[in-house]
Amino acid sequence: MVEREPSVEIIPYAESMHDQVVQVMARAFADHVFHVAMFQQESFLLNEVMFRLGIGLVRGRKVVATDGDEVVGFSHWATEDLCQPPTSAMLRLLPGMVRGLGLRKAARMGRFFSMVGKHDPSEPHLHLGPVGVDPQVQGRGVGTALTGPYIEDLERSAKAGFLETHGEDNVRFYRRFGFEIVGEVEMYGVANIFMRRPPSS
Repeated sequence: MVEREPSVEIIPYAESMHDQVVQVMARAFADHVFHVAMFQQESFLLNEVMFRLGIGLVRGRKVVATDGDEVVGFSHWATEDLCQPPTSAMLRLLPGMVRGLGLRKAARMGRFFSMVGKHDPSEPHLHLGPVGVDPQVQGRGVGTALTGPYIEDLERSAKAGFLETHGEDNVRFYRRFGFEIVGEVEMYGVANIFMRRPPSS
């Protein structure tokens, strides 16, 4: 049987899509190299807990990739004043994370977000992430389609782009859009790579 190419449309995220987005993100990150290292196992369920609580926490612009009525991808970005959740919101999130992940895994995740926050640039920027594509359609242009509106916002705002990622494939992908590596931190045995795109002139 020949696989049908997805007919992707990028539309704004709506709360009614929350459950679909959570499922897509949990599938996308279940075997992700850093999430496996952070949680010390491959797990759809642990990622489901994280994204079910976290998607509602992130501020900024959220878009989804749809194929008909089906959500197949999600992307989020925020300005420098919104990319780090307020401490009060993180504290409200903590009990749910501990219940869903267990104290040890929740603490490991917390250390990751703390490390990322320390590397957030002070210059005006749009911070990309998380971005996820359903494994069933990965490699078929959905990630590129999701990245398009973000690049348009970078061009329109003339701000720098910033993201953290993992692995050579992702680095190559983001280099296509003008990003270059500006830093690297090893955590849980995995390189966390920070990339920046200069502001448009």
